[in-house]
Amino acid sequence: MSNVDKEYDQYVYWISANIL
Repeated sequence: MSNVDKEYDQYVYWISANIL
């Protein structure tokens, strides 16, 4: 569960960086 959360966080961060 923790691993998935971390991966999801990275995914969201990557998208945020792309949007910016």
